[in-house]
Amino acid sequence: MNKILSARVLALVALFLAGAGSLYADVYGSISGSVRDTSGSPLPGVTVTATASVLPKGRDTVTDSAGNYSFLKLPPDTYTVSATLAGMGTTRVTVPVEVDKTKTVNLKLTPAVSESITVSAAPPTVDMKSTEVNFNYDAKAIDRLPVGRTYQGLFELAPGVASGTGFAPVAGGGRQENLFLLDGASLTNPSFGYLGIGNTDTNELDIADLNVKRAAFSAELGRATGEVINAVTKSGTNQLEGSVRQESHPSGWAATAKDPNFAAHTSDSRTAANIGGPIWRDHIFGYASGRYETINTTNRTNFFGPVPNEKQTIKETFGKITAAPTQSQFLALGYRHIPLVDPHTGVGTYDLPETAFDFKNTNRVATADYTWNATKNTLIEAKVLRSSEANHFVAETDLGFKPTFNVNDLRHMGSVSIPDPGGSGRLVHGGAYYVRLSTQDYKNNSNQVAVSQYFDFGGMNHQLKAGVGYEYGEEHLSRQSNGWGTATVLSNQIRADYYPDQPPLLGFGKTYSAYVQDSITVTPRLNVNVGVLANHDEYGQKWQGQTLTFLKFGFGEEIQPRIGVNYNLRANSGDKIYVNYGRYSNMEQKSTSRGLAPHTIILSRAIFDPVTGALISDTPRSGASFNAVILPGTKPTYTDEYLLGYATPFASNWSLDSFGMFRDTKRFIEDFPLPFPDGDFFAGDIPAKRRYYGITADFNRRLANRWTADINYTWQRLYGNYDFDVPGGGGTYNTASAIDDGPGIMVTDPFRYGPLLQNRTHVFKAFGAYEVIPNLNVGAYYRFQSGAPWNALGRDVPYQGFRRYLNPVGTFHTPAWQNIDLLASYGLGLGRGMRVSVEGRVLNVLNKQTVLTVDRKQYFDPAVETSTPPYYIAPQGTSQPNPAFGTPTSYADPRRYIASVRFDF
Repeated sequence: MNKILSARVLALVALFLAGAGSLYADVYGSISGSVRDTSGSPLPGVTVTATASVLPKGRDTVTDSAGNYSFLKLPPDTYTVSATLAGMGTTRVTVPVEVDKTKTVNLKLTPAVSESITVSAAPPTVDMKSTEVNFNYDAKAIDRLPVGRTYQGLFELAPGVASGTGFAPVAGGGRQENLFLLDGASLTNPSFGYLGIGNTDTNELDIADLNVKRAAFSAELGRATGEVINAVTKSGTNQLEGSVRQESHPSGWAATAKDPNFAAHTSDSRTAANIGGPIWRDHIFGYASGRYETINTTNRTNFFGPVPNEKQTIKETFGKITAAPTQSQFLALGYRHIPLVDPHTGVGTYDLPETAFDFKNTNRVATADYTWNATKNTLIEAKVLRSSEANHFVAETDLGFKPTFNVNDLRHMGSVSIPDPGGSGRLVHGGAYYVRLSTQDYKNNSNQVAVSQYFDFGGMNHQLKAGVGYEYGEEHLSRQSNGWGTATVLSNQIRADYYPDQPPLLGFGKTYSAYVQDSITVTPRLNVNVGVLANHDEYGQKWQGQTLTFLKFGFGEEIQPRIGVNYNLRANSGDKIYVNYGRYSNMEQKSTSRGLAPHTIILSRAIFDPVTGALISDTPRSGASFNAVILPGTKPTYTDEYLLGYATPFASNWSLDSFGMFRDTKRFIEDFPLPFPDGDFFAGDIPAKRRYYGITADFNRRLANRWTADINYTWQRLYGNYDFDVPGGGGTYNTASAIDDGPGIMVTDPFRYGPLLQNRTHVFKAFGAYEVIPNLNVGAYYRFQSGAPWNALGRDVPYQGFRRYLNPVGTFHTPAWQNIDLLASYGLGLGRGMRVSVEGRVLNVLNKQTVLTVDRKQYFDPAVETSTPPYYIAPQGTSQPNPAFGTPTSYADPRRYIASVRFDF
């Protein structure tokens, strides 16, 4: 029997390692506890059963000699846990199982005087098995709140996570250092760390449970240093059921936007539907959903006048099969397809309409998840992910390639920043989109296999888990310049940076992972978590028929220990004090495969006389033989994290989780010129710093007696001198950004050290819902957050872009931002299991259109390189002041109303 079992385990390991994969978050929860008699003595041999709609056949186990039991890897749902022993009757408890949490359910049996005793619900409990900082929100709670029910909309709920930070949330790290998961599989863009489905989001009817982790990530979770967000989708059950939902936001239902330089009428219509039911009753279940959404923007005007209308269309389909062929096995298969079409986009407040482009985006995600309770104490898991993200950009104004240069007609030469033709003094963007065609496609393939073993040793209970994985991320990049690409007008020259015609670039990154972790119950009041993760990273590219690997970090260079302790401070109170230390290697992004590759997309620079337009020079600036040489001894970036917290249930339905966190990130890798400032480029560790301090308190009231609430506050500081080119506004290379590329962008500049641009010192949130009368629900959401730090910018030497800090970072702050959203919904039963609901939401009730960003460019004067150390840059010129310096460039969305109707059957 043992030989057969061992052979099956080895076969599974071989099968899944033959593909490609990375570490995953769990999509399941667990229940554990003990069964005792009225005197408190443990009861061995008690049959304990857990059943739910997603697991109708349930699972059985028997208590051990200490009266303990556990159910591992349960799909999220509300479970009925029953304990039965001859002569002692039966007791039943209902308990919600949440993603990646262990619920403690202690049961008590009394000598049978009746057939059973039923308890309506288990009280709130604290997870004594883990030191991870977890926050869970299930579909019932989400549906009662005035927040977006989509993946991105639910970011608003997480404590300490501010809004308005751009393409990704900030949670104690950079915007590119989060891990986004759907059904436990990564949706994180493999190269730049943003949410891979960020352009399209997900069907709001799909999400069953959302788990947000802020700190103390276990070894199996990998190495994110921001937050880990895991949304688990719904599954079919024995009951055939479904929903159809129509949400509308006509343009007339929004207040007038405060921005005087940009106006538009935006109508959003979203139709979503889902259905789930049995395929083979009690064993195989199906779930399917679809979404059709249009966002129609008309009557657009910006600083210059009319802008073409824009209509974005999203069509999403999703299918999922879950199967429980036996009590010991569970299988989940899912596939999601989301195409998006968005013409006439890319025109902002100070862009001429000719700069528009057409955008197409397609996301595909396929997942497979298998768990097998091989024995009572042995669990085997295997997971597979295949995902792709395709992005295509086509310029609406096609200037051809390298037209005859005309200094008097720069708007037909390429993408150019020019003085406002209307004479305002602003620099405006005109000409055309900088490429005629750009294709930027990604794929991410990953597998994992893990084995868990539960045993007693040395008087302690162990939950030992070990796993391995292999991930392959790839970027396929192709660009064709429009005209002369991007032109920059300086006083003594005109620079044009363009892409010569060239074959596509294919870069890849590979990550091999191995971890082992143990959750040790030392005593009923003391639990210790120890683990270690080791990674091996390789970065390479496929070039002219060859596969080149140019950078490796071995397992020995990426050893990441994790250790945590939970201690029940007050006996039998259910509380805990917890501490944790973890090290995380910040090499998850694979953008290094392009940023530091020996061969990259070739970028050439042409220099023209600003008066005659005569070509002075035209030479390659980077690419086939001009990229950085990686210095020997370069080590991977890493973050050390320290955590101290206290959690406790109180007052029947409330719980408190409070924690303090410190993160220290070291050994940033960048490319830089040697000798400085005009030598060849090399890559290595630079003297950069980034630290995060944060203290959070979260008070949560579970849904009971018709109401639920959550109140949380975070004080935090994110500071240092390494800010990932945030002034550029978007994802950037993990190891080859513009930072340290030359004078004006050096981390050693004292102006750069201080609060980073994504720091929000105070974040307060309060949200909740109340059922006024049966079926009539009201919900509210309030958020307050500090403003963003900012400082003045001038041009840098290497790119003549606006990256030079002219005063200390944090010299100024945008205003604090507060927001109130409200919801009211009413449901009407129609009989035979059918129901219709209507809902209205008011977002930004007080219509506070707070300034979110400002124009930071103080002077347009070109940067001048000098021979004077240490910064090799002349004092900032002041002859070309920006009249718009400090004026708002974006505001919070105005008040708007959203109505929806939903039919359930």
